[in-house]
Amino acid sequence: MKTSSCWGTPPTRLYKFIDFLLMQKNDATVCVVGCSDGKFVFPFLRKGFNVTAIDFDKVALYGGKKLKPIKRVNIAKTEYNHVDTSPKYIKLPTEEIIINGLKKRAEIEKLNNNLRILETDFYACPPQESFDVLFTSCSLQYKSNRVIPIENIMATLKSHVNVNGYLYMDYMMPLEDTHTWKSDHFFRTGQMKNWFSDGWKIIHIREMKKPIFEAAHVDRPEDHFHRFGYILAQKEK
Repeated sequence: MKTSSCWGTPPTRLYKFIDFLLMQKNDATVCVVGCSDGKFVFPFLRKGFNVTAIDFDKVALYGGKKLKPIKRVNIAKTEYNHVDTSPKYIKLPTEEIIINGLKKRAEIEKLNNNLRILETDFYACPPQESFDVLFTSCSLQYKSNRVIPIENIMATLKSHVNVNGYLYMDYMMPLEDTHTWKSDHFFRTGQMKNWFSDGWKIIHIREMKKPIFEAAHVDRPEDHFHRFGYILAQKEK
């Protein structure tokens, strides 16, 4: 029986990476940083990988109540207005929902033997081991992580990847490169590749030119815009 994440489904490119990984090393150790309730964990588990999942959100890990938007008062425009340098989003009414959480989802799908859950802040208290694959989706920009210097965050991520292993990272960018109200944790066009100039090979990198619309969702009860980049890099030494 398949379960689903309350944060939706992963992008197709993650499945393409997993297919690529299966051809390279089907016994790779995988770590998902900021795993939540498993949106990015289950694609690996279902293909037989052993996964270490890290997060400090107890509800996402073990189940409980979350707030979900239920009604639209004002529908945001789905095209970003570049004149507004700091958009003000309208919060929508919410209702409490019960989510299974990562642990219960794994039990339902009988994948719990392949899963290790670490309830911790990866950047403040990382595990004393490295992995063949380290995946994270926008955890660099969590509010709690923006108090940590970006140099420390990037060093921690890179140090937990084995030689010949892969770092696959989604990251947020300011809505426009000229915006200065975003911290250094939001990467301007071309900045991310500079972190992989020594000892790493960039396999793929892509950065959005324009922000995209995202409807209100669990833990974010307002329509909003995002601008993303993602990178897949291999550690060579």
